[in-house]
Amino acid sequence: MTYDVLSTVPNPDTALKPGMTATVTIHTGEIPDALIVPNEALVYRPPSRDLKDKTVLRAKNVTYLFLLKKDASSWSIAPVPVTVGATDGIHTQVMGPLSPGDEVIVRDRHEKRHSGGLIP
Repeated sequence: MTYDVLSTVPNPDTALKPGMTATVTIHTGEIPDALIVPNEALVYRPPSRDLKDKTVLRAKNVTYLFLLKKDASSWSIAPVPVTVGATDGIHTQVMGPLSPGDEVIVRDRHEKRHSGGLIP
């Protein structure tokens, strides 16, 4: 979010001049050990052909993250239901059956395929 603010600050050495602008970040809180994901991950939907269970694409009132999983010989996409928490507008806290290091899909940047299925 962006807000216009007018403020008065000490300026004893006159380093600040009239009309100058500043970008300020205001930290309103901290959540220790929170798992966060880029917001793009919360809106990503894979092509239905890449999902075993296609019903997750029609789910209402449920937020899914899609993880990239490797089994014995191929890659697959695993939907994981999550609850969303705090956000800074760029990243959002998620709670659910996730672990640090899980590979969360954020977008189809370049679709890569071969006869064995997905390639990360």
